Amino acid sequence: MAPSLLKASVVVVPNLLTTYIMSIMATYLTDVWELSITHAAAIVNLYSGMVGIIPVGLICVVYMTGFTGSYWMILLSRFSFTAGLVLLTLSTPPVLSWATGTCSASEAECIGQVQKILFYTSLPLIAVGVSAHLASTLTFLDELLKQKKSEPLLPSSSESDEQTPPTTTTTTTTPESNGTAGGRANSFLSYFTTEHFFGVILMVLFPAAALLAIGYISSWWIKFGIGAICTLVSTSIFLSGLSSYPRGPRPQPIRLTKIFRVQDTKTILTLIATCTTCIITGVVISIGNTYFIEQATDLNHYVGSLWVPVIIFPVYFQELSKKLCAREIKRCAGYHVFGIAVSMVFATLCCITAAKVETRRLGLVESEGFVDEPTSVISMTMFWLLPQFLLLGVAEDLSERSVIKIFTEKLEIKTPEEDVDAKAIREDKNMYMKMFAQAVSGVGIICGVLSVYVVGEISAKVGGTSWFQYTLNKSHLDNYYWALAALSAANLVVYVLLYFLDLI
Repeated sequence: MAPSLLKASVVVVPNLLTTYIMSIMATYLTDVWELSITHAAAIVNLYSGMVGIIPVGLICVVYMTGFTGSYWMILLSRFSFTAGLVLLTLSTPPVLSWATGTCSASEAECIGQVQKILFYTSLPLIAVGVSAHLASTLTFLDELLKQKKSEPLLPSSSESDEQTPPTTTTTTTTPESNGTAGGRANSFLSYFTTEHFFGVILMVLFPAAALLAIGYISSWWIKFGIGAICTLVSTSIFLSGLSSYPRGPRPQPIRLTKIFRVQDTKTILTLIATCTTCIITGVVISIGNTYFIEQATDLNHYVGSLWVPVIIFPVYFQELSKKLCAREIKRCAGYHVFGIAVSMVFATLCCITAAKVETRRLGLVESEGFVDEPTSVISMTMFWLLPQFLLLGVAEDLSERSVIKIFTEKLEIKTPEEDVDAKAIREDKNMYMKMFAQAVSGVGIICGVLSVYVVGEISAKVGGTSWFQYTLNKSHLDNYYWALAALSAANLVVYVLLYFLDLI
């Protein structure tokens, strides 16, 4: 049975919805759960960091133990996504208030022990779903396309000969003789149009509709419920074509030494030194979906009479900067030493810009008397935050591409003469490299949690008051951003010195 590309394409839906939801999770935790900004940011960053690290472990499970393949990994991601988003929806106060005996308002008093258990169970499940998705989707879709191409859309010529009675041989081309060709063209065109028409709807209109729904709907249980329902539907559609999907050969256990050459000590030290310096960029990336989003919540969201949701910054503008600078980013990343250095420059500029914007915001908070009113909206437009999101997007993409490049260059693959499976291994190498780069960023994001704790303790001892207070208006994130800018600049200097000492 020919597999349906349309049914298989729904594998991207849960990951897309999860990206939307997790980009504003910090706001949910501070508004509904009334957690401190540092506590909310720590939860989100631990989740984001694990999403970057877990795929490496899953890849090792697949390719080093031969335990499973991309087909089963896709199924794991579908069920983990569904279970995680359903539990996340159930953790909101209005959904299970009748069963738990708690109130139904979206307030901290209505968060009971059951809701907390459901919430903290949902995040690991979602993280496993995202990780399994990242570790297997490209391989699965590649196998699906290969199977699709190998199966003919139309009857073979031998079948046509059996169905067509023998006729007198002639060299004259008639409309009737072109009937078969025309039928084939029409059949192919009809198939192409139908399949890809609905594919365009799924890939273009659905993300836009989901973005609008999650951005403009105020009830959190409905936001999460949209993600859960859409994921459940997409999983059902995917499972309806289960029997037609390629399962591929069961992978055999593969040693890393079979894929990559054993490197000398200098190469290993070079990789460690480079990755260590790139971790600081990961720390800067960690403030994007947490403190940057929190900055925007109490700013003016209106453009004229149009109210614009905060989610547009991480989902649209941050990604837009990557698209607009794609050619330059690719060119810089081609020479990884230069690319990593430039990413550090952008990370430093991002922190400096964020610090100046936060200083302006805190000034308005004090002048308008909203220091003790964290939910009040000040007169400053949230589009003041646009430059820092754009700079962060470039720094993130450039850092990841450069790390991928250095792993590709330093971890040499075996040649065909040494290994008969080198062609297949080479095709998988890019996936390995991307996973390694995401793991480096994931470690940096988790280190962002530690940096907040360390900076908070130091600022409390030196100045008497920590820069991180319970609410954003009482905190001094501008000082933290200046500290990150100094750390990123110092990291750049160290990186340049290591380069001239031939240590990277």
